[in-house]
Amino acid sequence: MTVSPIVPRTETTRRHHGDVFADHYEWLRDIDDPAVLEHLKRENDHTEASTEHLGELRQDIFEEIRAR
Repeated sequence: MTVSPIVPRTETTRRHHGDVFADHYEWLRDIDDPAVLEHLKRENDHTEASTEHLGELRQDIFEEIRAR
């Protein structure tokens, strides 16, 4: 079993409709940031490894949906 990638937290404060709150994952909004892309790649690799045993089921479901 693979370990899920840990998302680094950054201290970012935002103001929305007069309320102030901390958004530790604001940095993930920047889709052009190489760090975001690398994190998403690690997440996708983890998901693929964790669900690899479901490959046949995934294909069966896909075929069933396509047949409809």
